[in-house]
Amino acid sequence: MTDRRDTATRPDDGIDILLSVADGDVRRTLQQTLRSSRLGHRLTLVDSTEAMFRYLEDTIQRARPLPNLVLLGLDRDGGEDVRVMQALKADPELRPIPVIVLVGRGDGIRTRQLYELGASSVVRVPLHFADLVDIMRVLERYWGTVARLPGTDR
Repeated sequence: MTDRRDTATRPDDGIDILLSVADGDVRRTLQQTLRSSRLGHRLTLVDSTEAMFRYLEDTIQRARPLPNLVLLGLDRDGGEDVRVMQALKADPELRPIPVIVLVGRGDGIRTRQLYELGASSVVRVPLHFADLVDIMRVLERYWGTVARLPGTDR
């Protein structure tokens, strides 16, 4: 499931979201939640760090618009998300993109490190999927209607 675009219709003011989540269940829940919204976002789904950077490099090389927001949930070994944040924020073209990082329980030290590296939000993934849906709706409302994102006119 790498480099796949969700081509659901979206109004002109919808935002492009790069959803980079390794856990298939979490990825599907996030995808369903975002697709069910009336805000009409376009999703690009990737399931690995390599796929995410391939997508971003291809987007830059083809002079296509970069995503307006990245949802990152790749960490299984306690450090992959930190390495990804370092790489994203080291690249001048990618640095302005807000990054929301999904983490597990007990990741306090890593949470601080992610914020220091430039994460826009660090969100703990709840135990129950219904709670994850609620959290995603709050994040979507904020990032989709309240916040001003790079590459948008809102």
